[in-house]
Amino acid sequence: VYKALKNKGSDGIFPTKINRKSGRASGIYTFGGLSDSFYEYLIKMWIQGGRKEDQWREAYDKAIMGMRHKLLKDVTVNGQKIAYIG
Repeated sequence: VYKALKNKGSDGIFPTKINRKSGRASGIYTFGGLSDSFYEYLIKMWIQGGRKEDQWREAYDKAIMGMRHKLLKDVTVNGQKIAYIG
């Protein structure tokens, strides 16, 4: 499964659905429902693997950077800058 995902991510963020047979991506790109556990398991697999399987840490780091780039937004409310993910 992870080999099929290797080139499917957009800035490290993966779609909510990928066809197991064709590898075709569909759905939305999010850290929300249907996908949040995937990102949690990337870092967990790296830790549980004795921090030796760098592909999991690299995928996690890339996802976090992608999230910051694509989903982190700023808004000013009453003169105060507020950051949100959306």
